[in-house]
Amino acid sequence: IVVADTLNHSIRRLDGQTFATTLLAGGGGNFGRQDGLGAAARFNFPTGVAVHSSGDIYVADTRGYSIRRISPQGQVQRIAGAETESDTYRDGAAGVQSLNYPMGVAVAPDRTVYFCENQRHTVRRVLPNGTVETVAGAEGVAGFADGADANARFNFPSGVALDAEGNLYIADTGNHAVRRIAAGTRTV
Repeated sequence: IVVADTLNHSIRRLDGQTFATTLLAGGGGNFGRQDGLGAAARFNFPTGVAVHSSGDIYVADTRGYSIRRISPQGQVQRIAGAETESDTYRDGAAGVQSLNYPMGVAVAPDRTVYFCENQRHTVRRVLPNGTVETVAGAEGVAGFADGADANARFNFPSGVALDAEGNLYIADTGNHAVRRIAAGTRTV
């Protein structure tokens, strides 16, 4: 079991038999925004993890304003989020995106990574080609509305999950609801 040890700014593995924990990555209490190998990497309030069948682990590094990947060898790499924090919001190349409190993360078999952008009230994804795009919601507009693309409204979404058919489920925290985006659509 892989968990985000949020307040210790670390990612840990929990043995399901012995319940012993092992530090996979992060500073074990020291926060930051640094890529690196294992304990040399730094996270800042990680809130979600998802494991791909390849063994790669994807992390929503909430106050690190990024989505990070941990390889099976323990190498941590930022895959989305600008090097420095800014308020710019746009779809495009993953390395220049400013992410505002990314929370929750789910990874599809093709390595598309879905996450909630909590403070901007949107659901976004990182495509395998390195592009970040908004799936649903309007940047900075909270509310509760079903609809397609920017017509959908969320209120501080905080978690995502994919089922075997590719349907995306969103924990719409501020609305006390679980919402669904059907596979292959952008409609809530």
